[in-house]
Amino acid sequence: MSEYREYGFDVKLTALIRVPARSESEARALLAQTFEIANGRFGTWPNGQQIIAEACTLISREELFEIDGKDVCRSSLPLAARASGRK
Repeated sequence: MSEYREYGFDVKLTALIRVPARSESEARALLAQTFEIANGRFGTWPNGQQIIAEACTLISREELFEIDGKDVCRSSLPLAARASGRK
């Protein structure tokens, strides 16, 4: 039986996170505070172990793409929105 080793990779992921807030500035502050450093689970590896990721956020003004489910700027949808089939 072969022994597994663990290999760590720095992977760039794009995620869509919807934040309930009273204003965009409140939403940005809450997002930055909550996800400054976060852990995420992404299913399981073939051997049954959970896929766990540690993430931090880099937030810029251009990343806002929707408010209440309505596109703010269709030409600048983030990569994750385009990949999910949003147009």
